[in-house]
Amino acid sequence: RLWDLNTQTRQNECKGHGDWVLCVSWSPDSKVLASGDNKGAVLLWDPECGDKIGALRGHKDAVTAISWEPAHLSLPSRRLVTSS
Repeated sequence: RLWDLNTQTRQNECKGHGDWVLCVSWSPDSKVLASGDNKGAVLLWDPECGDKIGALRGHKDAVTAISWEPAHLSLPSRRLVTSS
């Protein structure tokens, strides 16, 4: 869920993981949200509306960390690293 901290209200809900979400990370330009789950899926989201815009598969275990390439290296940042 994405929250507005000023109003303390839910803005959007990203639905699509089949198991527990263990990590989330904003892209440096704030246009994409990545989330990793207990079954090894990484899903990409549009944070403005909560729509799923992509899925990365390949982990055999839980995805425990996600990190985006720093913005100053490549604009817009389009690489991320995941670990399990």
